[in-house]
Amino acid sequence: MGETMHGPTDDLDDLLRQGIAAARAGQRDQAYNLLLRVVEQDERNVTVWLWLSGVTESLEDKEVCLENVLTLDPDNAAAHKGLKWVHDQIKAQAPTPPAPPEPDPLPLSPVAARARTAVSPAAAILREQFAQRQPPPEPEPEPVGPSPWDELEDENLCPYCAAPTQYKDKKCRSCGNKLWIKYRRRGKRSILFWILFVLQLFGTLQLAMAPLLVLVYAGLRAAAIDPTALDPFEMLNVYLGLPSAISAAAAATALRYAPRSVFFVSAIPFSFSAMVLIGLYLRWRVIYYLLLFNAGWQLLLAFAWVFLAGNLFSGALGLVISLVTLFLVFQVGEDFAVDKKRMLLQVERGLSDGNALLLRGEGFVKRKMWAMAALHFRRAAGWLPDALGCRLALVLTTLKLDRPDLAKLALEEAQRIDPHNPKVIELAALVEKHLHPPAAI
Repeated sequence: MGETMHGPTDDLDDLLRQGIAAARAGQRDQAYNLLLRVVEQDERNVTVWLWLSGVTESLEDKEVCLENVLTLDPDNAAAHKGLKWVHDQIKAQAPTPPAPPEPDPLPLSPVAARARTAVSPAAAILREQFAQRQPPPEPEPEPVGPSPWDELEDENLCPYCAAPTQYKDKKCRSCGNKLWIKYRRRGKRSILFWILFVLQLFGTLQLAMAPLLVLVYAGLRAAAIDPTALDPFEMLNVYLGLPSAISAAAAATALRYAPRSVFFVSAIPFSFSAMVLIGLYLRWRVIYYLLLFNAGWQLLLAFAWVFLAGNLFSGALGLVISLVTLFLVFQVGEDFAVDKKRMLLQVERGLSDGNALLLRGEGFVKRKMWAMAALHFRRAAGWLPDALGCRLALVLTTLKLDRPDLAKLALEEAQRIDPHNPKVIELAALVEKHLHPPAAI
């Protein structure tokens, strides 16, 4: 995935890809072990159940895997076809019970012998016609062919436009969208991070005392002319060149005793510390390195003080504080860590019902990730057999993907539910327009 450590979800993605690669390479045992580790942590993953059914040896295990796929995705054509094959194999391997030995024929009674003999040619004809009236055997069902929806099961397709991509591609060559995203390795800030943040906040407030003292001193000098100068906020406006209620004479007096250069120089440490505080909260990576450098520098200064003083106890407090700060900065490294993740065309984990899949699909629509939206709407349709909304949304997203064939299939499902719905009629005209565009003049 990225250059750094991955979270639990990404570990499952890696295991799944390794398992699929092993299965394609014919390493069935290795693939089985990898896929089994995935399914133990994510038993609602359709893809892993499908691949697991292909590497298991037992027909009974294959049957269980494919039935799990159909439980999660009732319309999965590959699972239907595979389950039929498994049932045929089970029937073919079932041992044929030995035929019981035929008993010795008993002599027929005169009445039974008479019943087996046609009384006339007409009776023989009637008996033959009766045998022909038996219903013919039912024809074998036609095998289910691959569904067009199966094309969206390739996780390496672009999640925006469904164009084919390679796993290592940085951008989609068709639509130009980025295929890799950055994400925080640790979503929520740790307790140690907040401790470090509070320490930085206290340090920033301490540094704010220097410019505040300049404002107070200047206000006291100008208060004889204008008492309003005692208000530090009004005096701040004077130093910043903003409109102020302080008179011009009082402002001139304040600036004579404490020039603007003095104020701005005193505010430099505070401004820098405030910037570090903001970057710390936002978890900028450069701030982490800055904190790490500062902690190491403070530790060197503490050691230097102990060496120059010649007395360990005189610098013990500074040494302890420096060591604690350095330890704290090292511990919060995970809070700043950022990993890269390849966006794959697959249903997000944790969506356990049709409504959740529908809402997630709508979220992808807002981001113009049409392929991801179509995949989630299609899975929602499997959970909600009579829901019209997910079918209509599926029509629109497949049209965005320039797949009117898939849009037609989704429209047929919508027409089955409510053929007279105005939205269904409107989308039917739109699909027809995409299927048979008007000829150019």
